[in-house]
Amino acid sequence: MGNCKKQERKRSEFDINELFKRFKLASKQIQKSLRDIEGLLKRSQGLMQRLQITSNNGLANGNTFFQVAEAPAVPTPAPSPPTPQAPVTGIQQGLINNIFSTVREIGRVRAQIRNTVEAAIGGFFLLRRALREFNLQRGQEIALGIMVLISQIENLTLELEELQEDLDINIVLLANTVL
Repeated sequence: MGNCKKQERKRSEFDINELFKRFKLASKQIQKSLRDIEGLLKRSQGLMQRLQITSNNGLANGNTFFQVAEAPAVPTPAPSPPTPQAPVTGIQQGLINNIFSTVREIGRVRAQIRNTVEAAIGGFFLLRRALREFNLQRGQEIALGIMVLISQIENLTLELEELQEDLDINIVLLANTVL
């Protein structure tokens, strides 16, 4: 009989160490994804600034400063007007809208991940208390809840990676229209 109880306690599905390892791995993956997304956002910001410069005829802020000099001895030919730059096209505007929409969606998913991680951390504290009280039934229920939360974190991480890919694709497409 004693062996049966030992085997029941060591079931891998309720092993707190395994749950903690999975949680830690999911946390690292989320942090890496968030760093990648921040890099993509910086890249898209640079591209949008380049697009703005291009649409302002090469002037970053639209202001021009003139230096007044003495009249030249020989008349100089009139400067040629700047070549007109194409305004933002419909395709570019659509890509910019897609980027903004994807960024908003990334923010929503990040908030969901943060809330789920907080719930999982709370679950670990409850599980620790239940195990200290030797309440195995309650511990199993809490462990099951933590497993559901970890699964949800994994799904949200996959969704975040898909959004990151969408953002990357839209940035590359926008870069190709700017260059």
